[in-house]
Amino acid sequence: MRRKIPLVTRSVLERYLSSTAHQLAPYSLGYFPYTPFRVVKEELALMAAPVFIAREPMPRSVPVIMTIDDSALVIADDFVVSVPELEHRPEWLRP
Repeated sequence: MRRKIPLVTRSVLERYLSSTAHQLAPYSLGYFPYTPFRVVKEELALMAAPVFIAREPMPRSVPVIMTIDDSALVIADDFVVSVPELEHRPEWLRP
């Protein structure tokens, strides 16, 4: 919440951290996917909070979303599309 990251609301954070848990330090924050783990780790470092991390999550490749039209999306790690009579320009796919 301190970072004011878009789309990160209190209810989203509640999926990972329970504000109603009554625990005394030391305690476990549980397991996080890579992206929130990185943010939590950085925030704890800014707070100078001592941490023990037995195993850090590894980043994964980001899936690609291809929009066919307003009602059809294809989400995949990688794919090849063959469309007859399509002019392909490499600059269309540059990030």
